[in-house]
Amino acid sequence: MIKSSRDKIYIILLFFFIASFFSCQRKHEKLPEKVIEITEPVDVQVSRLLKFEFKQYVIDSVLSIDGDTLLTSSWIYRFMKQNNFNPSWTKDFILLPVANSLLSVIDSASMYGLLPDDYGIRELKQKINLINDTVKKKINITRICELNILLTDAFFRISTDLNKGRLNPDSLTREWKGDSSDTAIVSILIQALTTNRIRETINFFEPAAEQYQLLKNHLSDTLDSGQFEKIIVNLERWRWEKKYNEDYYVNINIPSYSLKYFSCDSLSVHSRIIVGKPTTQTPNRLDSKISYFYVYPYWQVPLSISTKEILPTLKKDTSYFTKHNMDLLDAYGNQIEPAGINWNKYSEKYFPFILRQRDGDENTLGVLKFIFSNPYDIYLHDTNARNLFNKEKRSLSHGCIRVKEANKLANKFIDCCVINFNADSLKTYLKNKERKRVNLFNRIPIHIRYYTSEVDNKGIHFYDDIYELDKKMIENLNQKDSNKIDLVL
Repeated sequence: MIKSSRDKIYIILLFFFIASFFSCQRKHEKLPEKVIEITEPVDVQVSRLLKFEFKQYVIDSVLSIDGDTLLTSSWIYRFMKQNNFNPSWTKDFILLPVANSLLSVIDSASMYGLLPDDYGIRELKQKINLINDTVKKKINITRICELNILLTDAFFRISTDLNKGRLNPDSLTREWKGDSSDTAIVSILIQALTTNRIRETINFFEPAAEQYQLLKNHLSDTLDSGQFEKIIVNLERWRWEKKYNEDYYVNINIPSYSLKYFSCDSLSVHSRIIVGKPTTQTPNRLDSKISYFYVYPYWQVPLSISTKEILPTLKKDTSYFTKHNMDLLDAYGNQIEPAGINWNKYSEKYFPFILRQRDGDENTLGVLKFIFSNPYDIYLHDTNARNLFNKEKRSLSHGCIRVKEANKLANKFIDCCVINFNADSLKTYLKNKERKRVNLFNRIPIHIRYYTSEVDNKGIHFYDDIYELDKKMIENLNQKDSNKIDLVL
């Protein structure tokens, strides 16, 4: 209800403002259709049309072809401006060799693990067919102009996708990564055109990692569609990787259930591991540094395990603490007696206690625990259930990573990164079953990853997609190209 004449005035003014706003919005003009006789100078006409298009771009920051706004618009404008808006991919009405080279790369995009349609291969070929009407001896200047813009856009997009990937590593959804790409990409294209080295330049944007190249080499030999898709998603994962210069580091691959510790480029420890169940997954992309390890550690039970798994047992069996060598602590870490506590009063929403398993051979963590900073409260540790390492499928934990060769790993850390504590010291503490924190003066980088396909000297290996991440990636990679957006006018 309108309460006063002043309210009426406000509503009328608001309506007027909205109407004025939409009536004044500038509509991006399409390139005018221009067809000339073959005898007229083509490149001059194309250059004039390009200048017209980019004059609009300067005004409204929109570069649109066939109703699609190109996300590489700013790069295309910089490139065209540096080239004085002359056509770079055509000479008169003929495609230059650099254009044919780029079209060849796009045609073979599947051999890079990419999709040709993402780079407008159909539209490009269609425009090429519409350039020259040999019967009427007419040349379509507009199609030549559009072709020069779209070929430039295709170079920028395929180079960026090869270098940075097409998916967000966290959400696994399609994402344009132009904002984080090489700022010299325009200069790189100019150099590629000058030297006629388009394919070589595009290849330059690919990851240099050996594993990436080995996987890519297997694409052309892989006939099985499921394996082909696995290689594609793992090539994408390698595009997310940064280059690390590290003398010592731990690599963990969840799907292969394996840990590898490298020392000065040599593999020093290769161990079987146990990882999180699909319902309690180990983080699949994590970088941190191991700063210390415990001999005979306590196990502080995570709250989720305390409330969801142990509390129901406590309500039935109060001798649980004795049977499992457990301590009960208050919220401040003070030890309290569990006798006499009415466990029926507590629930998942209200549980003001900390459960801690005392050190010893029966400790769930085993006798060694390796600590690295992370928001998930996970770590590497030994285990007292060593028979589980014999299982082929080892996604069995609550998220932490159990290491079969934990003792060997601790000794390697001692060799490189510990002062006043040696292998004999470790043996003594293990023999005496004595708790000890061992600090590393050089923290050891740790990288947790999710690669379902790897290559070694025995060939290519494929692993189960235990967290169904491959499936999600393939679905999103096959979505409609997100490097163009529909322009609503």
